[in-house]
Amino acid sequence: MSELKLCPFCNKKARNLMGYDYGYVSCGNDSCNIYGVAFSIDKWNTRHTPEGYKLVPADDLKRLYETGYCTDAIIKAVGEKA
Repeated sequence: MSELKLCPFCNKKARNLMGYDYGYVSCGNDSCNIYGVAFSIDKWNTRHTPEGYKLVPADDLKRLYETGYCTDAIIKAVGEKA
């Protein structure tokens, strides 16, 4: 089985769903909005970046926020539009 990524909604661990065919998982956090919703491992591990957006590492965003110049710094870091 592929290594499972963390939940894209709450950042908690995934869990295998008992009672489903092998290869289906869901979020393991019972407070998450998608708890109990079955995903194939391939779908679970897929992350989509919408058109016009760029991914920025969380550490970089935290550093930018801490500078006090968040808006200007983020625009400079990611460019105007993807």
